Amino acid sequence: MSSYIQSGMPTVESAFGDESLLELSIVVAAYNDWLALESCLGSIAPQANGPRFEVVVIDDGSDITAPERIRQWARHFP
Repeated sequence: MSSYIQSGMPTVESAFGDESLLELSIVVAAYNDWLALESCLGSIAPQANGPRFEVVVIDDGSDITAPERIRQWARHFP
């Protein structure tokens, strides 16, 4: 995924390969509660008719490694 600044607005390369203006960043902090994180990501994923957004998940020093099913969410939010 490429990311750079153009005209003062961040842009991202979408899953379809075109570049589009990013309108919103959703930041989710997580600490050892992977079920809650999965529920949160599951509620964000179907938001297809809103503004273009990115999801940034921040692991706040968890001492439990994120399960594979959590890492697979990266495909939903390119």
